[in-house]
Amino acid sequence: MVDLLDRHRLVAITGAGGIGKTRLARAVFAARLAGDTDGASFIELAPLGDPALVAATIAAALQVSVGTARPALQAIVSSLRNALRPFNG
Repeated sequence: MVDLLDRHRLVAITGAGGIGKTRLARAVFAARLAGDTDGASFIELAPLGDPALVAATIAAALQVSVGTARPALQAIVSSLRNALRPFNG
């Protein structure tokens, strides 16, 4: 799975509860972070009970400034687009 992060800057792990997604993500994150000079973020979403909190939680973890002028999701997309531009040409 670490090789996926070498080819793709963003990777999501999905599946049914209890199959080990979080354990896998933590192991991959630790392995990847050891050799990463660009930084990486592990954002735990499982504790959130309200889907409306997802975008704000991601924005906070990525230190993306969110104001009243644009929604959190829009701010995240813009920030990631700018961060990934060197990888996408």
